[in-house]
Amino acid sequence: TRKSLAANRARTLVTIIGIVLSMALLTAVIEGAYSGIQFLIRDEIDYSGSWEVFFNETDEETQRKIQSQSEIKKTTYWRQAGWAEIASQNEYKPYLLIESVAEDFTDLVKVRLIAGRLAENSSEIVLPEHLMSNGGLNFSVGDIINISVGRRVDKESGRELETEIWSMGEAIVDTAEKTYTVVGIYERFDNNIETYSCAGYTALTAGEASGPYGTFATVRHVSKIYSYLDSITRPDAQGYITEKYRTHGDLIHYYGTVSNNGIQSVIYGFATILVVLIAFGSISLIYNSFSISLSERTRQFGILKSIGATKKQLRSSVIYEALVLGAIGIPVGMIVGCAGIGITLYCLRNNFAMFSRGTGTKMAFVLSVPALLIAAVVCLIVILISAYIPAARAVRIQPIDAIRQTRDTKIRAGAVKTSKLTSKLFGFEGMMASKNFKRNRKSYRATIISLFMSVVLFISASSFCSYLTDSVEGIVSKGTDLDIYYSRSGYGVIDPEDVMGKLSDISGVKRRSFICDGVVSLKLDESALTDEYKEYTGMRRTLPDGTAKYELETVLAFINDDEFRQILKDNGLNENIFYNADSPKALLYNNISSRYFIDGVARWAKYEAIKSSRLPLTMKLWVYKEFDGYTRYDVAEDPDRAYYFPDEYMDEFWNSGLGIDELDRSKAMALGENESVIKTDIVAAAEIKTTSLLLSSNSCAVIYPYSMLGNVLKDDETRKQTLYETALGFVADDHAKAFEDIKNVLISEGIDTSRLQDIAESRNSERMVVSIVNVFSYGFIILISLIALANVFNTISTSIMLRRREFAMLKSIGLSERGFSKMMNYECIIYGLRSLLFGIPVAVLVTYWIWRVVGGAMDLRFYLPWKGVIIAVASVFIVVFATMLYATSRIRRDNPIDALKNENL
Repeated sequence: TRKSLAANRARTLVTIIGIVLSMALLTAVIEGAYSGIQFLIRDEIDYSGSWEVFFNETDEETQRKIQSQSEIKKTTYWRQAGWAEIASQNEYKPYLLIESVAEDFTDLVKVRLIAGRLAENSSEIVLPEHLMSNGGLNFSVGDIINISVGRRVDKESGRELETEIWSMGEAIVDTAEKTYTVVGIYERFDNNIETYSCAGYTALTAGEASGPYGTFATVRHVSKIYSYLDSITRPDAQGYITEKYRTHGDLIHYYGTVSNNGIQSVIYGFATILVVLIAFGSISLIYNSFSISLSERTRQFGILKSIGATKKQLRSSVIYEALVLGAIGIPVGMIVGCAGIGITLYCLRNNFAMFSRGTGTKMAFVLSVPALLIAAVVCLIVILISAYIPAARAVRIQPIDAIRQTRDTKIRAGAVKTSKLTSKLFGFEGMMASKNFKRNRKSYRATIISLFMSVVLFISASSFCSYLTDSVEGIVSKGTDLDIYYSRSGYGVIDPEDVMGKLSDISGVKRRSFICDGVVSLKLDESALTDEYKEYTGMRRTLPDGTAKYELETVLAFINDDEFRQILKDNGLNENIFYNADSPKALLYNNISSRYFIDGVARWAKYEAIKSSRLPLTMKLWVYKEFDGYTRYDVAEDPDRAYYFPDEYMDEFWNSGLGIDELDRSKAMALGENESVIKTDIVAAAEIKTTSLLLSSNSCAVIYPYSMLGNVLKDDETRKQTLYETALGFVADDHAKAFEDIKNVLISEGIDTSRLQDIAESRNSERMVVSIVNVFSYGFIILISLIALANVFNTISTSIMLRRREFAMLKSIGLSERGFSKMMNYECIIYGLRSLLFGIPVAVLVTYWIWRVVGGAMDLRFYLPWKGVIIAVASVFIVVFATMLYATSRIRRDNPIDALKNENL
């Protein structure tokens, strides 16, 4: 076996290269998947901590039992120090819930400090950031807080309340005055630790406390955590301790405890698919190598069998060959794979920021010995399968047939018959090429399969990337050119012109804009609406008689005049009609991309809302008045009218248990239609194709200049009910610096910055994700293509070498060099055409499947990536012709007499 390998160095080298590539790909995929999971684990620990289970609201005895459990590895805790009323603007969170943390609390639980430090004694406190952004309070490090701390109870029953939602019948009792110094501000815990519906903002202190415990723990065997928890939290279980617990779900899932975890399933599922594809391509290559090797050694095997070699000995020689090649290829491939995925992940380490939860965790290559062993075992199995199949076939041949090599030349009558057309078009050389192909179908099948695979893979990858790009473009995020975005809810909360003036000195800002907007429903002639709008997103009300009434749901926007004039300029419109103070007109942005459902499956569609031919179009904005002491109620059968019932009557009605249809309308305030509704004309005069910097490009919008706001919406009631958001947007040379400068100005002016966003950073993250997908997709395709290329090279070059005697015979009867070249070129054409004949239809089917999958979320037309198809077609012929040139260049140097003597032994 060793002598045979040494005698066929080129084939041996190509086989080893194939094994190296296969092992490198398997290593890269498996180690890459493992590194990805480890990245998610590190990021989750950096964000929430390493705790795995949280036993909440437990007493001191239960806490001791938990700590004494043999399955519990490590614990820490916090203990409730009390509740305090604060002047929160969120009526559903009127309290501060104060938790005293243990000294080793941060060993298991991550406290993400925004400013300051953790509390060190019972007179210090750390406040959550959302107490300011959500509760509307203003605290900073160094402030002194004087509050009354006590127990939260239900007033009627006296039952102590913990993390329940706020209700009318509760109170804080047994209070004591406490003074705290604010020493830190931290980012809110996630929902695994803090119940978001809880009536209090969680503040952290230190020192003694007397309330319920919350115990955080890690377990010794994460894989058994759920069975363990079931044994101590199920009331009927023998080891029952408590049923109040939460698990660190994401972290446990990343550890692999739950098999149906979404992200883990995606990563490992994707890795499995790649492993299967690699194994298929590798078997094709390596099997072909051994098959060719055994074809060369058929006569040798016959001679060995004739002098007493057993089938076991012959099979062992082939397995030995496989093990020798594997012993070289697997370690080298392992090194190449680790180096390749390590370098790739290092170069892309910053691109994984979008998958991080803002912790700054970097992607890094993490070596896993078990993962390496799995890759090596899979590769070894592939090699042994590839070697065993042709070996089993070879040892079944009778010795006399093997020595005479009759099996290799057995063909059925008529099997190599060629058409007269082939002879006429391509001459004697073309006919011989066709006959060679027909009598050696099995030898060439692997080559065609390899070419077929590369065609399908390349076109499929091109299709996937193309459709994915189209899908992303179809669902464009708000303000695609925007770098920095700031918003505040509620009309009049900030004066956009005043705030923009304060930010006028920010350096590096190339463009700035502001907007006051809100989503409104406009009444109009329904015939002006498109059928697509009515089908997908129409503001539809079904009347009692079964008919539908449609309105236009749109964004009503007032943008700064500079931006408005730029839109007019971009769309070639005259500004005069839009600045008529007596009758201002609006622009209509009419392109919608919206989601709809078919059989429960979400899809996206792009269409217009209003028929362009109906412009200019007058629509009505209805705003119902509000009356103190009255509750408005809209009645389904009369959608254009509102009823106002006294608050006292409504309180009695809700307590009576009556159905909504039993409202006594005689109790309603006697108002005519015009007395309850403020009606405003909204006139869309022209359609535009480009929208504002601050408006989504996926929804309908009616746009006015900000200076016309008072001329369009003439009363405060209408403005307050329709314009519920004010936003500012900026485009800057250096978005990070501009973001910090804007933030500092807003803070200095006492303006909340919780909704200031660096959109450019998010956009960069999205681009990074695309880069990651492209690198791994095309990297995989390139390596798979290299395996296919090695297979093609190995098959064609070796088959040419095996045909030396045949070529020498043809030359001896007068085949010229030119004729020889014509024959080989025609064989190349047969290879290319056969592989494309099967490859392109299958690639089209795979592309169609990708279109159905990706198009399941987006209405996209079906198309083929023609650039990818052209590259694939060209590559097939380039590879085949290049390999054939290499092989035939060696044949041309042969002496016909020496070649005729060649016995391939």
